[in-house]
Amino acid sequence: TGARQARKREQIRREAHILNLLNEPTTTNFEKVRGLAQNISLKNS
Repeated sequence: TGARQARKREQIRREAHILNLLNEPTTTNFEKVRGLAQNISLKNS
């Protein structure tokens, strides 16, 4: 279960990072889309 917990913690941290990017006023729309696409591809891998 340790590995699964670590993976879940990593996912939560990554999603928090995505939210931070979305809330960052200086982030361009392109960077937002790229970040979301990256997050989706990581989840599907």
